[in-house]
Amino acid sequence: MPAARPARVIIVALLAVMLGGVIQGSIGFGFALVAVPTFTLLVPEVVPSGLLLIAVPMTITMAVREHGSIDFSGLFYSTVGRIVGTVAGLALLAMVEA
Repeated sequence: MPAARPARVIIVALLAVMLGGVIQGSIGFGFALVAVPTFTLLVPEVVPSGLLLIAVPMTITMAVREHGSIDFSGLFYSTVGRIVGTVAGLALLAMVEA
């Protein structure tokens, strides 16, 4: 069973999630910019899995809400770039000594 957290840690974590969600909902990014550093300092064992459990449903909800504004050609190019960059990064990581 995980150790109990002080109330102030829980309050700060909830405020970070709330602020990050407001920023993400307003401009499309920002949840990770606010929540990840806060959680890394306060509750490092939930980074990244716990934050992804919060961020993925929020992102899906935003995509459903704004589906008419999605630029699918831009989405295609950014997805291709992400895949190529991931493969290149993994290859580079495999070549670097530990």
